[in-house]
This record gives sequence, C-alpha cells and structure tokens, in this order.
Amino acid sequence: MKVRKKNDGQRRLLRATEALLRQNHIAIVDLLPQDKQGLINWKTCRAVKSSRQLVNGVCDLPHRWTIYLAVFCRSPLGERYIKGEEIVPAGQYRSEQINPAITHYHEELLASCNQSHVIGTGWIASPVGESLTEDEAARVFEAVGCWESSEAA
Repeated sequence: MKVRKKNDGQRRLLRATEALLRQNHIAIVDLLPQDKQGLINWKTCRAVKSSRQLVNGVCDLPHRWTIYLAVFCRSPLGERYIKGEEIVPAGQYRSEQINPAITHYHEELLASCNQSHVIGTGWIASPVGESLTEDEAARVFEAVGCWESSEAA
C-alpha cells in the first residue's frame, strides 16, 4: 500500500511562484555607478509594474539564480562594448544574498578589462535559471540606461 506524501505548502508556493516568474520573464537588473536596481521583463525590456506577488516571489523566497555579469567599456575612439560572463552560483539564495555571492566573479571580470575603458558594471539575475545570450543581455542593459554615465569609473 502506498503512503501519500504530506502536503507541503512551502514547496507548492515555490512552484507556483517560479511558474509566475517564468511566465513573466522576470529578472533583477543592477547597475553601478548609477545605483539603479529593479525588476524587468527581459524579453520585452520593460520595467515590471510593482506587483506585490512578483516582488514577494523574487525577494522572499530562495532561488537557483542564473546571473549575467557585465562590465561596460568605452574606447578612446568612443566605441562602446560590453564584456560579459554568465555564472550559476551553487545553491539557492535570496535576492539580498546575490551581491556577496557574486562579488568574487565580478572582481575577476573587472580585473580582466582595460581599466581606462571601464565606465560601469552591472548584472542581470534570473530567479528561474533562464540563460541570456549576449545580445539579449545587451538589449536589457541598453534599455535600463547602462551608457548614461559618460565618465570613466
């Protein structure tokens, strides 16, 4: 005779929230030195209207994040380019734990860039593990204004 598993409300909430986040293509975008951070639909490159359910789903629950790290550079000739890398940190993190988890990777990426070209840094974090191509990441960064700072960092 089979024994039914107990009803696990926490797992059910996590599955429903991940489905909602996946359906809306939600990601967190963070830019420095502009100090911009927010939720964005990475497919349409539009800011997400503050829905309590989406914000709580991203902030309150731990997720397996896929994070695209980027350094924004401008050459002396004025050509803009992005040097990026995608990482998947081991384990589950809440949104406030992302920065400490990726600091090492971001510092390595920044060190590999020409320091006289660097004008800013940023990252895009997907809570449902969706991987972004370089073109998709560049579109998202452009939409949120990664090139607004014209001074070298």
